[in-house]
Amino acid sequence: MAAPLIGDGRVLGVLEVLDPSPRARTDIRELDLLAMFARQAAAALRMAAYAPAGAGAPEPGGRLGPRQRADALRLLDSLEQLLREPC
Repeated sequence: MAAPLIGDGRVLGVLEVLDPSPRARTDIRELDLLAMFARQAAAALRMAAYAPAGAGAPEPGGRLGPRQRADALRLLDSLEQLLREPC
């Protein structure tokens, strides 16, 4: 499944979720959940793009600082746990 990350009327990227399960289990609830995460991710990208230097925005070159990396890893872990929950 994939959903566009849209901000300010333009595509900022794509959020893709791969399911290693041999059975396809995509339904409207999962698509809605993916769309919700895509909107959140797009909002975070917009905030990072407009944040002043030193305000938690990525370092020059697009690299995350230690704090931002830890926050991103926690977010990914939470998303993984949520997606692993039985429907």
